[in-house]
Amino acid sequence: MLKTQTTLVPGLLLALAGGAFAQNGTDTCTTPTPIGEGSFAFDTTTMVGSSEMVCTSAYDMNQDMFWVYTSTITGDVQIDTEGSSFDTQLGIFSGTDCTATCIVDDDDSGTGLLSRVILTGVTAGDTFVIQSGGFGVGAGLGILNIAAYVDPCIGTPADAFEDNDTCASPAVITAGSYTSLTVTLSDPDYYSIDVPAGDILTLTETFDSNDCDYTFYDLGCGIELAPAALTGNTWTNNTGSTQTVIIYAHQWSGADPLCSDYEFDLTITADPCASVTPDALEDNDTCATPVVLATGSYIGLNVQDADPDYYSIDVPAGDILTLTETFDSNDTDYIFYDVGCGIELAPLGLDGNTWTNSTGSMQTVIIYAHQWNGAALLCSDYDFDLSLMPDPCQSATDDSFEDNDDCATATPLADGLYTGLFSSRTDKDHYSFCVPAGSTVTIDVLFNSAVGDLDAFLWEAVDPNCGSGMAFSTELALGFSLTDNENLVWTNPLSSDVDVVLEVNTWDSDSNTGNCNDYDLQIIGSGCAPTSDGTPFCDPMDVNSTGLSTTMVGFLGTGVESGLRLEASNGVPGEFGYFLIGTGVNDPGIVISDGRLCLAVTGGNQFGRYNFGTTTNSIGQFDAAGDFQNLLGTATSNGGYGYDVALANPLGGMIMSGETWNFQLWHRDTPSGVGRSNFSNGLTVMFP
Repeated sequence: MLKTQTTLVPGLLLALAGGAFAQNGTDTCTTPTPIGEGSFAFDTTTMVGSSEMVCTSAYDMNQDMFWVYTSTITGDVQIDTEGSSFDTQLGIFSGTDCTATCIVDDDDSGTGLLSRVILTGVTAGDTFVIQSGGFGVGAGLGILNIAAYVDPCIGTPADAFEDNDTCASPAVITAGSYTSLTVTLSDPDYYSIDVPAGDILTLTETFDSNDCDYTFYDLGCGIELAPAALTGNTWTNNTGSTQTVIIYAHQWSGADPLCSDYEFDLTITADPCASVTPDALEDNDTCATPVVLATGSYIGLNVQDADPDYYSIDVPAGDILTLTETFDSNDTDYIFYDVGCGIELAPLGLDGNTWTNSTGSMQTVIIYAHQWNGAALLCSDYDFDLSLMPDPCQSATDDSFEDNDDCATATPLADGLYTGLFSSRTDKDHYSFCVPAGSTVTIDVLFNSAVGDLDAFLWEAVDPNCGSGMAFSTELALGFSLTDNENLVWTNPLSSDVDVVLEVNTWDSDSNTGNCNDYDLQIIGSGCAPTSDGTPFCDPMDVNSTGLSTTMVGFLGTGVESGLRLEASNGVPGEFGYFLIGTGVNDPGIVISDGRLCLAVTGGNQFGRYNFGTTTNSIGQFDAAGDFQNLLGTATSNGGYGYDVALANPLGGMIMSGETWNFQLWHRDTPSGVGRSNFSNGLTVMFP
C-alpha cells in the first residue's frame, strides 16, 4: 500500500485501495488450512490483495495465505519461511480464525529478507493462526517451516567471575588479561576497576565468538563514561581524583545465537596530556573569552579535548581571512564562527581554514581550535599563520551561463569552443552533455594559473557525488595540475550512451593565487542520439534510497501488441514495482512517500495500474545493477514491460492508434525507511 506524505484527493485514495490490494487467495483467515509441525510449500504468484488480518506493527503485507497450526510441542516453537523465493512477512495469532489475537509479527529476522519468529512457553494443543505474505508486491514460491526450538545458549557454562550479573555486584578486577569468559542476553557481566586521576583505561577485546559489546559507566551506572563499542573501549580520567569504572560486557540483542565467549586485555596508562603546560595565550577556553589576534605567525600553542582554544580577529569588508596550520603534533581542527558562535562561517578544517567577508561591513570572526576527540591522544601542540588579503573576485562579472552552480543546474553544451567564462571559490560552474557508447570526449579548460588555479572534474550525471570536487573519488576523469590549463580525456566503455557533467572550480586550498579566474572551455566528442521515444515529465524524479533517480525510457515498435516497451534503471536493488498509465500529466506531481505521482488524478483524469491479469501484469524487480527485470514474461526482453493493447484496471478498453497516454513506474524503496516507496520519471507517448 502506498503511504503518502500529503493528503490525497478522495479519487486517488480509492484508486490506490482497489485492484492489487484486494485479497483474492485460495486460503483465507475464515477457513485456514490445518497443519502441524513440518515444512509446507505454498505459491502466491497468482494471488493479489492486501492483508485480511494485521498485527499492530505489521506493514504492507500482501498476497497472504493462512494456516491454523495445532502444536504437539510443549516448549518453544520456531516458525520461519527459510527456503522461500521472495521477501516474506509472518503474522502469528492466538486462535483458529479471523477473530484470532495477534501475538507477534516479523519481516526480516530470518536469512536476508525472510522471516522468523520464536514462540516461547507453548503447550501441546495450543492453536495459532499463521499468516504468511509478501512485503509490498512480493510474491513467489514459499516454504513455511514449523519445528521445536532449542535455545543454543541454554546450558552455557558460567565463567569464573559469576555471579556478576548486575551493576550492584560487579567483579573487582585489575589491569591484565582475562580469558574464558561467557555472556548471554539474559546474563550480562559487570566488572569494576579503579582508575587513578590522569590515567587512561583501555579495554582491548582479544577474542569474541559472536558479538559481545562493552560500555563504561561510573559507580552505580548512573553516568555513561564511554558508549557501547564492539571491540573494546577507552576512557581518560580527567576528574582530578581516582574513579571507580564499571565495565558492562553485554550480548548484542540482534545476534544469533544470543550468547558469546569472549576475552579481553585491560590496561591503565598515564595520560600524556595530563601534565601538558598551558600555552601563553590561556585562558581562552570559551567563545566568551577569545584572545584577540592580528595577522601573523603563532607558535607553541596547545589544545586538549577538555580545553579548546578560542581566538578573535576583525576582517574588513571584501577581505579573505586565511588560517594556515604550520605544525600539528596530533589532530587540531579549526572552525570559524561569528561573534557569540551562533553562526558557523566556515566548517571544520583539518589543516586550516578560510572565509571571505562579503557582508559589506567589518566582521569579527571567532576561530575555534579544538582537539579531535577520536584521536589516540587527546591533546595537540600546534602552530599557525593568520593572513588577510583583499578578495579580487568581489567585483568580478559572471558569465552568461549562470546560474549553473551545481549538477542539478548544469548548463547543456554541445561540441565547441566557449570563451570568456568565469569561476570562483564560491561560484563553481557545471556543464552537461552526453558521450556516445564507445566514444571518447576531450575537454580543455584554458586559463592562467597565476591568477587563480582552476580544476576540472567529469562526473556521471547520476553520480550522487557529482559536483563535490575532490571530496570523493568516483569521478570519470579529472584535471588537477598546478600549472596552466586542464585537459580531460574519457572514453565511454559502455554499450550505451552516458550523460555526464563537467565541474569547473577554483582550488579552495590554494592560498598563493586568487579566488577566481576567467577561462575558455573546449569540448570535442560529445553528443548522442535520442535514447527514448516519447516526451519525459517530472524528469528527473526525486532520488531514491540509492541516491539516484529511477529513470524510465520507452521504445516504440518493440513491445507486445501495442508496440511500446518501457524499461527502468537506477532503481533500488531487490525491490519490486509495476508500471502505471494515465490520461493526464501533473508536473511536479503529488508527493507520495519518497517520490511524486505525476499522473493527473483530478479534472476528469484517470489512471490505472498494470499489476494483475495475464498480459496486463508488469510486476518486476530491480536486479543488483538497479535495472528493472520483468518477473512474469510480459516483456520482449528480460527487463521492462511490453504494453498489451488492453488498458489497465480501472480504465478498461484498449490503446488505439493516434492516442496519447502517459506512463510512470511505482516501486518500493524500503532502504530509506520501512514501507517507503518512490516513482520513476514520467513519459508521454503517442501511439502510431
